[in-house]
Amino acid sequence: MTPPTGDLARSLSSDAPVPAIDEDRFELLEEIGTGGMGSVYRAVQRSVGRYVAVKMLLPEHAASATGLSRFVREANVIARLTHPNIVQLIDFGRDRQGNLMLVMELLEGEPLRTLLRREGRLAPERAVAIAAQVLQALKAAHAAGVIHRDLKPENVFVRRADEVDHVKVLDFGVAKLTETDAADTHQTSQGTMVGTLRYMAPEQVAGEPADPRIDVYACGVTLYEMLSGALPYDARDRYVLLRQIIAEPPTPLVARAPDVPPPLAEVVMRAIAKAPADRFASVDEFRRALAPFVGGDAARWSVSGESVARSGVVRSAVVPLPAAPMPAAAVPTPVAPKRSAGLVVLVGSLFVGTVIAGALVFHPVSPPPVAAAPAHAVAPVAPVAMPPEPAPPPHRPSHLVVVQSTPPGAVVTDPSGAVLCPSTPCAVPVPAGSSRSVVLTLGSARLPVVLEPSATSASVDLGALVAAVPAPAPTAAAAPRTPPTPRTRPRRHDDGTSDPPMFLPP
Repeated sequence: MTPPTGDLARSLSSDAPVPAIDEDRFELLEEIGTGGMGSVYRAVQRSVGRYVAVKMLLPEHAASATGLSRFVREANVIARLTHPNIVQLIDFGRDRQGNLMLVMELLEGEPLRTLLRREGRLAPERAVAIAAQVLQALKAAHAAGVIHRDLKPENVFVRRADEVDHVKVLDFGVAKLTETDAADTHQTSQGTMVGTLRYMAPEQVAGEPADPRIDVYACGVTLYEMLSGALPYDARDRYVLLRQIIAEPPTPLVARAPDVPPPLAEVVMRAIAKAPADRFASVDEFRRALAPFVGGDAARWSVSGESVARSGVVRSAVVPLPAAPMPAAAVPTPVAPKRSAGLVVLVGSLFVGTVIAGALVFHPVSPPPVAAAPAHAVAPVAPVAMPPEPAPPPHRPSHLVVVQSTPPGAVVTDPSGAVLCPSTPCAVPVPAGSSRSVVLTLGSARLPVVLEPSATSASVDLGALVAAVPAPAPTAAAAPRTPPTPRTRPRRHDDGTSDPPMFLPP
């Protein structure tokens, strides 16, 4: 691969590796962001000529089971979600150096957090319109069995066009897959806190099993912040904040923003109720409660986005064009005003008489039929049997399973010996609905493993097997090497004494 030049070279961070992606498919343009998990690049997808975002996992996180699991989880979650308000996954896999990467749509606009820092707070109509689109995205995620668990302004992207906000929900790296996580014992266990504390529901803080109502709570806190510029709990100390979220009632929204309509404030406060049973039962119920406060173009855009989501096709909403003007020939002739009855009868009689006379005098004589010219005789063409088109290969979606081993560093191959990943921990694609057989090799130890389709991670203990496999005995020709006799040199001091001999390197 040629070294980066131009904008890409100038944009690279000092510690960021240069991605070795397939240059026939993607052309990297510049690095546009670096976070704790990886770097994001702006690129062009050559096949269709569109801008995309390439997210690369940093090598230090690829070697960590936690970092690898989060990156793989984000790929698996986004791959199953298709909605206008959710960032779309285009491709995922590895570059030529084996680094994991995600290729996603390149978004225009800014994070909601940046918008709030600049504006302080938003007008109620605008805040509700943004929240309604976030809830539409969460509705699609919940329908697919996905709970976000980390919704906050940093994970909401806003693009404003023609005085209308278009919203995308990002970062499903800690999302919970309800059906697979329940069957996967390697996932986050009860008692583990996942998310951003200020937006977490009390039961989430307590480490209880998550259900969709924690996303209702997080969206309610986000809407509270958009309307007031503040949060329902504002303690700076982490332990005080924990106590507030679990035991104390939230500050009423009307106390933070008295100009917010009381009915809207009541909807927000219900969404952030401490007990899950006191909140809206679903994000869709929350969205319907906000519907009376969404007006103007935002309401129409919101409805169009929802109709697109129901159809299962991602496309822009189409606005009906005004009716085209009627051509002049088709314009009906204005109706003449009514005349007296006698005049109408007289004119009608004269007209009928004229028509009858014309028909008798000027009746045309039909010409004799003209014989058609003889057509050239054409021999019938025998049908040609075309070979049937080959059926397209069946689409077999897959997801990635994180494979870990103890000790780490095992090579994962398929039964034929093809290397799937060079060193554990790593991610292995598994077809949806079927298992995949792999072999873990560490030194002289080999262990076949079956990766189940419902799992998102698999841990294999190779310690006992490695200890049981004897190391290969040295051959007779391999005689032990006699180390060279070290040379010594005493060091003398000013008083004439010397230190004991020290070894010098041979």
